[in-house]
Amino acid sequence: MESKYIFLLKEKSLIICIVTFFSIPKCLYGDQIYDQSKNVEHSQSKKEEIDINNSIDDEPTEDISRLFLRESEVLLKPRETQISIGFDYSKNDSTQNLRFTRNRMISIPISISVGILENMEIFSEIPYVYIGNEIVSFDRSLKQESHGVGDLSLGFSYRLLPENKGHPSITSSFTVVAPTGEDGSSEVNAITSGVGFWGVSTGLSVTKSVDPAVLFFTLGYAHSFEEDGIKNGDSFNYGFGMGLSINSLLSVSGRFSGTYIDEITVGGVKIPGSSTEPVSFNIDMTYQLNNTHRIASSIGFGLNDDVNDTSISFSYIINL
Repeated sequence: MESKYIFLLKEKSLIICIVTFFSIPKCLYGDQIYDQSKNVEHSQSKKEEIDINNSIDDEPTEDISRLFLRESEVLLKPRETQISIGFDYSKNDSTQNLRFTRNRMISIPISISVGILENMEIFSEIPYVYIGNEIVSFDRSLKQESHGVGDLSLGFSYRLLPENKGHPSITSSFTVVAPTGEDGSSEVNAITSGVGFWGVSTGLSVTKSVDPAVLFFTLGYAHSFEEDGIKNGDSFNYGFGMGLSINSLLSVSGRFSGTYIDEITVGGVKIPGSSTEPVSFNIDMTYQLNNTHRIASSIGFGLNDDVNDTSISFSYIINL
């Protein structure tokens, strides 16, 4: 009887020890585990709240790697509008037969582009132009100045073929130029803010992404209509280059451009030696201020005597 009682007592003690062993961690760490669990749930809740706020307040950063092609490719979505105001400055100095000539031009172009279809956008541009010419020789000096509204351009761009792995993007464009600027037809050797002729032009742009760069090639033709027996020469232009994104906010590009302008025609007769072939190289940079505002700048270098020595331009671009 006594041995049986001892055995039961030992068995109860063993059970108490086992229960006590498993209860100690809960007693010692139970509150801490609860607090940690509460903190984890709180941090997860906070993280979800931040993610939700970010998704509401912030839009994904726009890819600007192709923004330098905005004048030759369709970049706007349907019903998206882009407004741009710029500042362009160019100069050309030359010396010939002891005569020094200095030409300066400042232009403030205002343009608007609107996405019409998924692969089509229309655009319009009109500048305000200042032109100053100065001719200095050993016996006299002549200075001329002119300023006013320049010629109006209207046109559209249409993406014929979107880019994929197998082929590049191909975009066509068509532009009409209206002689809204001063033409100076009543003055001899006048400098004017417009060319004085109606004109049309068409172009083709081919682009291909080769990570991290975008390669491009452009080809175009412009035709001027005769006015009062005078007709500017038709022109053929070409260009090629590449651009790339330095980061999500900054992109740079370089382009080589050339044009052949045919001889001027007066009374149905071409003027010998009046054709020109301007060739230039431009370096462009685009900086994105936020998702809708950006700044574009460009510096150009003339590579022969038929083009301005240097040119600088800045544009402030807004997407609506």
